[in-house]
Amino acid sequence: MSHGQVFMFFMRFVPKAIQQTYRWDARAAWLAGLYSGMTLPFFGVIARRDLHASPFAISLLISAPFLGHLLSMFVAWHMQNRPKQPYMYWLSLISRLPILFMAFAMTTPVFIGLVIASQILSCFTSPAYASVMKDAYPDNYRGRLMGMVRIGMTMMAMVSGLYVGRLMESGLPRSWVLAVALAAALVIAHEIQRNVPRVLVAALVVLLGYLGAPWLAHALPYRLVFPVAGALGLLAAWMFNHIREAPLEAAGETRFKMQEGLMTLFKDRRFGLYSLGFFICGFGNLLPGPLMPLFQVDELHISNEWVGILAMVGAGTSAVFYGIWGRLMDRYSPLLTVILSFAMCGIAPLIYAHAHSVPTLMFAAIAMGIGNPGIDLTWLNGVMYFTGREGIPRYAAMHTFLVGVRGLLAPFIGTWLLRSLTLRQCFLVAAVILGVGTLFMMVIVRYYLLPVQETGPSLRKKRTEVDLS
Repeated sequence: MSHGQVFMFFMRFVPKAIQQTYRWDARAAWLAGLYSGMTLPFFGVIARRDLHASPFAISLLISAPFLGHLLSMFVAWHMQNRPKQPYMYWLSLISRLPILFMAFAMTTPVFIGLVIASQILSCFTSPAYASVMKDAYPDNYRGRLMGMVRIGMTMMAMVSGLYVGRLMESGLPRSWVLAVALAAALVIAHEIQRNVPRVLVAALVVLLGYLGAPWLAHALPYRLVFPVAGALGLLAAWMFNHIREAPLEAAGETRFKMQEGLMTLFKDRRFGLYSLGFFICGFGNLLPGPLMPLFQVDELHISNEWVGILAMVGAGTSAVFYGIWGRLMDRYSPLLTVILSFAMCGIAPLIYAHAHSVPTLMFAAIAMGIGNPGIDLTWLNGVMYFTGREGIPRYAAMHTFLVGVRGLLAPFIGTWLLRSLTLRQCFLVAAVILGVGTLFMMVIVRYYLLPVQETGPSLRKKRTEVDLS
C-alpha cells in the first residue's frame, strides 16, 4: 500500500467539507512532532549533564512555558474582534526562532535563556489556537479529528526522539539514514505539485540521504541538531497558517476587560469548580517536572540514547491514546476523560519513587503517554464544554492563566522539597497530590458539573449531529 493509499484510507473518516482543513492541520502536526521530538525530551538532561545546570536552573527551564500561560490573558484580551490566525502564525514563528540560535549556546545561561524564550512565546498561542480549532472542526467531530492529528504528531515525535538520541550519543547507522530518506521521499513525492516529476524528486531525496549517511555516522552535538529542529518548527507554523478561520461576525464579539477575565471563575461557578480540580491535579503533575531529569542524570546516569528511547515509548503510547481519548471525548463528556487521564499520570511518580534502573522508567513513560494526551485534548474541549464561541478566548485565557500559576509554583516547590526530602520522597508527595486532586475531580464532576441527563450509567452526551458529507 502506497503512502497516498494510506493517507486516503484515513481521509475516509474525515467529512468532505473539512478535508482540506484536516490536511493542513495534519501536515503542520507532522512537522511540529519532528520539532518537539528533537528538542523537548533533551533540554533538561543536556542542561544538567553537559552544562552542569543547578536544580534552580532546571526549575526555571521547566517553568518557562507556564510564564507564557500566565501572560496569555493579555494576548486573549488583545486579539478580541480581530482574526485569530495571524496571532497563531506570528507567535508560532517567533517562538521557534530562539532554537535556531542554539548553534551559539555553549554556556548554561545562554542555553537556559534560549529555551525559556522559546517556551514562553510558544504558550502565547493558546487562546488563538483554541479559537482556530473551534472554527476548524464541528463539535461532534472535533475530538476524534484532533486525536487523529495528534497521532501523526506523536508518531513523528517518537521517531525523531529515538533518532536524535542515538545521533547525539553515537551517530546513526547507514540503514537508519536511508530508511528516513526513503520515507521522506515518499511523503514529499505525494505532497508536491503534480506538474513536478515526483520520481526525480524522490530519487534526489534518497541520494541526499546516501551522501549524508557518512556524516551522520558520528555523534553530533546539540548545537547542530537543535537548529535543524527549529527550521522544521518554522515550516510547521507556515503549514498551520493555511487553515482558514470563520470570518468575524459583523457585530464582533463582546469585548471583555482583563478584570472580567479573572472574574470568570466566580461568575461561572461550574467552571470555577472544574478549574479548581484541574489546578490541584495539574499541580501534582508538574511538581516532579524538574526532579525527573535530576533523578535520571544524578541517580541513574542516563544516556542520550535512553532519553530518546523513553521519548519514543511515551510518544508511541500517546499516538495510540490520542485516538482513544478523542473518540471517548466525542462519545461521552470530556469531564470523564480528564479524570481518567490524571489518574494515569499519577502512576508515573510512583514508578520514579521505586525505580532503580533506567529501563524501569519505560513504565512511567507509558503511564504519562496514556494520561498526557487526554489532558492535552481535554483542556480545549473542556473549555468549550462551559461556553459558546464568543466566550472561548476569555475562558481559554483564564484556563491557561491558571496553568501558568501552577506551572510557575510547582517546579520550584518540587526542588524546594529537596532541602528536607529525598528525590524518591518528593515523587511520593506528587503522587499523593495527584490522587487527592483526581478524587476531588470525580466528586465535583459527578455531583456538580454533569447535567442530569449525563449522570446515567452511560454518561453519554446529547450532541447535535452535523451533516458534513
